[in-house]
Amino acid sequence: MNHPLSRLIARYGNDHGTYLFGEYAAMVTLGFEAFAARHSSAALARLEAQLAPLALWPSSPAPGADGPEVRASEADAVIATLIQPALVWRAGIDLIDEEAAWARTAPASSGAWFEGTRGEIAARWGFAPPPLEVAPEAALPPHAWRLEAAGELLAAGEAYPGQDLVLAPGGAPPPPLPYPWTDDPTGAGRVAWMPIGPGATPPAGCKRLHWLAAVARHVAWSAHRSVPRLLTSDTLAALLNGLNDDDHLSTLARHVSLGQLLRVFRTLLGQGLPLRPLPRMAEALQRAIVADLATRTLSLADVERLERQLPMYATPWLVGIIRKDLGLPAAPAAPIQEGWS
Repeated sequence: MNHPLSRLIARYGNDHGTYLFGEYAAMVTLGFEAFAARHSSAALARLEAQLAPLALWPSSPAPGADGPEVRASEADAVIATLIQPALVWRAGIDLIDEEAAWARTAPASSGAWFEGTRGEIAARWGFAPPPLEVAPEAALPPHAWRLEAAGELLAAGEAYPGQDLVLAPGGAPPPPLPYPWTDDPTGAGRVAWMPIGPGATPPAGCKRLHWLAAVARHVAWSAHRSVPRLLTSDTLAALLNGLNDDDHLSTLARHVSLGQLLRVFRTLLGQGLPLRPLPRMAEALQRAIVADLATRTLSLADVERLERQLPMYATPWLVGIIRKDLGLPAAPAAPIQEGWS
């Protein structure tokens, strides 16, 4: 029972414990410096809060026979780290104040400027990403912002209320302006911030955007390029529960954890495959798992000992099953870029 996986599952459940074990194993394999470079500071803080009480973080004390005792206050703190906004726009104080002022005059709620993007992603990919939460971030400069999905950085930028963003399309040098041109983060050309007011007219052929419209454009581009990371376990569970097929769901629940399924469907999204045929995908997995189990010779004691870890199907195998059922090659010839317009 002192194995890291056993301790994590005992504390956090099968799905999240398995996920944390994967992070722990990566940390041990890569070394802490390389592991830390793959995560945002917020994600690292959350992982430390979850792994440290079980002595699985580098600075943790050595565990006892069954791991260290965890005080109630520590347990509450760990549980709190699991409750994170799925998709959040963190911004400096000036941007937060101006966004709130826009929401009061729109009228709309904070983050409502992302709703159109949610609809576009739902229509194309077959699931709706979580709503965008807006949160102040004292550590950011007043005009800076970050877009995070479950603590993982998706995009970052700056915006200047009181100025407009001027966009010069790519393909030709931008016209002269008394303000500096920079590369458009979406790759569509060159951009410059210019004041609003008399005489502040953008050059011919350039597009002018309100500061919040410029932010929304950058956030939308980043969200479309990060679709797999926008699929959450809660969203996937709701989609699977909506299939209304108890036979398929019970088979999947017994032999494939939600964490495994999340990795499978995120992989498919990353290969450019939407989740619209989800009933067919779930049915293909169910048929393949039943057929696989029929070929195994396991005693009842083996099944009881392995419980839900039987047989821990690999993500590539499950992905291949779905691709074959959809009439696709076993793997794409090259990574498919997620498009955006």
